[in-house]
Amino acid sequence: MRGLRKSFLAGVQGCHARANVLDGVDLDVRAGEIVGVLGDVGSGKTTLLLCIAGLLRPDAGTIKACGVASQQLVAYVDGASPNGSRLSPTQSLARALAAAAPVLLLDGILGDLSTGSRTVLSELASRGMTIVAADRDRARLEPLVERVITIRDGRVQSTMARSKVTAHHASPARVAESNVGRALR
Repeated sequence: MRGLRKSFLAGVQGCHARANVLDGVDLDVRAGEIVGVLGDVGSGKTTLLLCIAGLLRPDAGTIKACGVASQQLVAYVDGASPNGSRLSPTQSLARALAAAAPVLLLDGILGDLSTGSRTVLSELASRGMTIVAADRDRARLEPLVERVITIRDGRVQSTMARSKVTAHHASPARVAESNVGRALR
């Protein structure tokens, strides 16, 4: 993403003021990476993901995934039930994964996912799927992501890489195998 901007009318009838929700966001995410977007309510997290998914058109900037328009390659999952159905977050995630898109966007659902779902996400990333997860709680993001991007007032404020001794995108069996291998050396 380069120079991503999005604003909305202030919402007051007769008022033509605009609220800048995204203000020049530049962001690179590598294939197979799991990135967290952290921010308070109203910081621009959901707007960012909706623009990436092609569900909102940015006012300015470009979004590309694998060199093409991103909406063709993206699955978006949020806490809202699609078409009035009552799918759980895990069921919504399964539906999105069935689409086999190379980019998965998760909007505020990490707290509702099972440990097994998180393990599946890590395994999918190890196989090349790119995952961007937005949440307002750092504690829900950090166990899953490689780096956390903090967004405030529509701008990227900081990027912090997660440091861990074990490989992040390893299945539990691979983690155990690598830990046993290290212990035997």
